[in-house]
Amino acid sequence: MNPYTADSRLFVVLIADIVGSRQLSDRAATQRDLLETIDGINRVANLAVPLAITSGDECQGLFEQWPAVVEVLAGLSDALFPQGFYFGVGVGPLSTAMRPEIGSMDGPCFH
Repeated sequence: MNPYTADSRLFVVLIADIVGSRQLSDRAATQRDLLETIDGINRVANLAVPLAITSGDECQGLFEQWPAVVEVLAGLSDALFPQGFYFGVGVGPLSTAMRPEIGSMDGPCFH
């Protein structure tokens, strides 16, 4: 596949954002916990593009299969409990080429 062309396959994007993170008494510790959790998930989950922090306390990952999305959603929720998440899930193709960094891609799956 040409690295500069869109990818018409269907992908699933998971966006996870910590609820009320700006009001946390120790936000830095929560961010460290999130990073450690993401590192662990990325070692075992089946992601097309690994989870990455995209801003503050938000992370995103790109998947080719639904079951992996559910596993990651549950893994994030369990690891940071009782802290909650807002989750967004999008399905669709990429209008950019697939790249190793989630922040460098765009397309209907993100919307």
